[in-house]
Amino acid sequence: MTVAEQVYEVVKQLSTEKAAEVLTFAESIKAQQASEESASSEEKEADWHRFLDSIDAADWEGFPTLEEIRANQGEDVPREIW
Repeated sequence: MTVAEQVYEVVKQLSTEKAAEVLTFAESIKAQQASEESASSEEKEADWHRFLDSIDAADWEGFPTLEEIRANQGEDVPREIW
């Protein structure tokens, strides 16, 4: 028997008022979980933006271009056009 089925079996035996309390409690837990997942997602996005900002601020002088890298590998035609 799953947890949901167990909860259902218990709630079936409660009065309507007590069952409504269980429902309210379950909905509050669901909202809390959604809030935590959203915060986690926002934190990951913020980390990604900090990473992109750090790349943008990096010193790229002297870093070879894609064309220079390809020239050193004997490639003269960008693969993207194929």
